[in-house]
Amino acid sequence: MKLRESLLEIRQRLEALRPAWWGLWSERLFPPQTIFARVIPAHTQILLFVGLTLLFTVLGSWIPPVHPIGFDWRTFWSINRIPPVYPPWTVEITRWLTWPLLVGLTLAAVCLAAIKRAVHPVSLIATILALPVLWVIFTGQIDGLIVLGFLGLPWLAPLVLLKPQASGLGLAARPSYLVAAALTAGVSILIWGWWPARVLSASGPYAGTGQPQDIALGWRGIPITLALIWASRGDLDMLMLAGVFSSPYLVPYHLLPFVPSVARLRPRAALSASVLSWSPFLANWWGDGAWWFAWLFVGYVWIGLAVHRYPHIRERWWGFWWRLCA
Repeated sequence: MKLRESLLEIRQRLEALRPAWWGLWSERLFPPQTIFARVIPAHTQILLFVGLTLLFTVLGSWIPPVHPIGFDWRTFWSINRIPPVYPPWTVEITRWLTWPLLVGLTLAAVCLAAIKRAVHPVSLIATILALPVLWVIFTGQIDGLIVLGFLGLPWLAPLVLLKPQASGLGLAARPSYLVAAALTAGVSILIWGWWPARVLSASGPYAGTGQPQDIALGWRGIPITLALIWASRGDLDMLMLAGVFSSPYLVPYHLLPFVPSVARLRPRAALSASVLSWSPFLANWWGDGAWWFAWLFVGYVWIGLAVHRYPHIRERWWGFWWRLCA
């Protein structure tokens, strides 16, 4: 109780130091948006997350990472072999993971994030069955830790920054998130030196390598991102979606951090989004070009969130999308 009162007092003092113009600009740049369908007390969220983690960790112990399952887990994370495109604190996190725990944390984070957003049980189920969720589990990737990071912002900003190319813009939803990201970057540079230069130099070989699953627009997507940012202000999910368009390297499973936003859509729209998330698998029959169908999923979800956010224009300008996303 004393700690809580002390933190509250510190917050009040910091707010008193803000210049008078900050209130006006903060409302314009960071307008409060409701992205959760229900308010769950923090202690209940923690208990629910722990319970889900235990449940799914047991499930993960029944699914051993044997070929073809868990390739990235066997190749990288299980032996602390960290690709150079990741920030230096990645190994300090992955060294504590086991295969069952990675499965447990990933599914628990996605489920809790979706539960908080779900407007209907069907929307929740559609979210969990989306391709990026199952793909991340199948490959043994760590994108589920990013979802966990968003659940614990601003305190878990280091987890969000594990793959900022696909989720980093979501940190622009609130000033406290940006401050947490800046502190993470500053402290990490003091510890590991100017690591961003090393990461950027290593990212070149990964971007534009001709991998058929790489659907990144890169610099060509910057105009789209800029066009969507203003309409996405204050909405963590919409900002993540906007940032994806300018990612330098993007495989469809990188879309996992914003998959919980599918639960915000009404049942029919959520089911449609979940089906669209599987469209890249048409590459097995239609060729590598079908991987780009993942952009249908990205665009559909952003528009679905937008038509709910702007009710005064959706009937006039987005009547078709409103009927499709209702």
